[in-house]
Amino acid sequence: MKVLVALLSLLCLGFLGLSVYQYLENGRLKERLYEPVSVGDPESVLSTSVAPSLKPGGAERVAQKQVPSKEPSENSFTSSRADRWVEIMGNPALKEKAKSRRKRHVKSDYGDLIEAFDFDDNEREHFVDLMAERALAGMAESMQMMATEDSAVRAALAAKQKEKKDAITEQIETFLNDRDDIERFQIYADQMYERKQMKDIRAAMASAGVPLEKAGMESLVEVMYEERISYPFHYDFIGERGKDQSKWTRAKVDRFIDEMQAVNRAIVERAAEFLDEAQLATFQANQEQMIAFQKMGMEDTAEVIESQRQMAE
Repeated sequence: MKVLVALLSLLCLGFLGLSVYQYLENGRLKERLYEPVSVGDPESVLSTSVAPSLKPGGAERVAQKQVPSKEPSENSFTSSRADRWVEIMGNPALKEKAKSRRKRHVKSDYGDLIEAFDFDDNEREHFVDLMAERALAGMAESMQMMATEDSAVRAALAAKQKEKKDAITEQIETFLNDRDDIERFQIYADQMYERKQMKDIRAAMASAGVPLEKAGMESLVEVMYEERISYPFHYDFIGERGKDQSKWTRAKVDRFIDEMQAVNRAIVERAAEFLDEAQLATFQANQEQMIAFQKMGMEDTAEVIESQRQMAE
């Protein structure tokens, strides 16, 4: 069962963009366990069943309900899902359904930025449409990369994925048509790893009776982002390098977690300058919990990858 849960962790990391930051939902690392899907239903491909409890054994209990007892063959999950995504992206009606779901995520994730741009209704819808296209661009290639161990094939797919995303990004920048707005958009997008944590952090502080106002949230996002991008990671699982999961190892994951803990200590030290004592304690506890769950999911993923690598040798 541990191997099955780890395989599902690997799938979710790849499906959501093959990066660690997309493995966060509302700031808390959650294991996403996919239900059986039909290629005719893109909503089911995009949807996940999130473990209702993060207590020990919670994910395993959900997995027991959703995963067949027979152990799957190597890459069977990713191969079938890659095939489904290829068909979805090639079918205009199915792609439009998938895009509709992505629009809802864009409105949630980029709501503050959209508000700051002060778009009219048509501009807002066009921006959301482009961002949804950007989220879907290269999705099939992402899943195909997860389904192959051939480095040449992976490199070709990665290049094709980048070409698609770059083309959509160029359209977004042309639409914004202002250097300052383009820079604001780029920074906001780069900060999504931190911004996806804010709902959870603010909810935790509100629950503790020490609410964090919007100005404090923005200050915290800036500090977290600056400390992360300035740290000399040995292997940055959050950035572009982390997308190549064929190079993941348990040792790299353990070192990355150690480095993330160092980043977190630097963040807490700076946050003490504008958070009060109770807010700081709540924030620190939240970050430590997030890193603990991140460590658990990534170690299981690396273990599966290393096992597959050994079987291929």
